[in-house]
Amino acid sequence: MRALVIDFASAVPRCGLVSADAVRWIELEPNPEDARGRLLYQALERLAPEEGWRALDALACVTGPGPMTGVRVGIAATIGLARGARLPVVPLTAWHLRVDPSIRDEQEVQFPIGRAGWSWALVDTGAPGWPIRASRVDRAADEETPLRDDALIAALQTVARIDAADLRPVYLRPASVDPQFDVFGRPLAGAAT
Repeated sequence: MRALVIDFASAVPRCGLVSADAVRWIELEPNPEDARGRLLYQALERLAPEEGWRALDALACVTGPGPMTGVRVGIAATIGLARGARLPVVPLTAWHLRVDPSIRDEQEVQFPIGRAGWSWALVDTGAPGWPIRASRVDRAADEETPLRDDALIAALQTVARIDAADLRPVYLRPASVDPQFDVFGRPLAGAAT
């Protein structure tokens, strides 16, 4: 599968071009004079396939959790590109990019999400679509689960494609505030209510 990935949910915003079994990433180093939109445009110019955007099979967007503005910019850009190129979208979470795809079972992943603390989730890589079984925000964690290119490649094959109009952000709040939601706005299974 050939796909363009927009990840503005990570600590360093980035875009990637996935082809077969490799990912070519361009990290966007923001400075005060450049808007994220301009940085994204520059990255897309550098990543553009020679055959054009319609040569892609899909677009993928990391819908969170992550910085609110970054997630929204990434989703808006993905919706615009998907509609313009008439491509389906694969909604990924930042958790999907951190699992070991060779393990077909529930896996814990965690990473820092700024002032809010740490994001923790239980991802079931043994089930179709790799559902998130539970998630929460913690104030402390043992260690960060690193990003994995093999997880991204496997997730693109596993997570269901959707229409760009259905792309929604994943925002995390402490479980005591209200339920956590998936990319479709439904409460996550196992999330505190």
